[in-house]
Amino acid sequence: MGDWDWAAIEFWFIFIQFVVLGVGGLIARSIRANSERITRLRLDVDSHDERLERELGAHAERLARLEAAQVTHDDLSRIYQRLDSNAAGLAEVKGTMVAMHGTLQTIQQHLLDKAAA
Repeated sequence: MGDWDWAAIEFWFIFIQFVVLGVGGLIARSIRANSERITRLRLDVDSHDERLERELGAHAERLARLEAAQVTHDDLSRIYQRLDSNAAGLAEVKGTMVAMHGTLQTIQQHLLDKAAA
């Protein structure tokens, strides 16, 4: 092992150091970029989750209002009672109109008979 070429060893040492540091820098930059992307993605997901929670809360509120305003059997019973009452009143009016029609036909017939005689 005679003379070492220290200049060549120094060159290769600096070259290897440059390559290792360069690759390490690229890896560190890539890791930092990925970390920033992950942070942005988390913020986007969080804002999306908040928006979905607001919308879900609004849907729950609307559903609660619909359930509170839901028609019950008692409501339908009262509606049917009013319909029955209206139907009975309408039948009475119809009967009165039929009677009036009969009376008018009798008067008309009497006037026609009197005019012909």
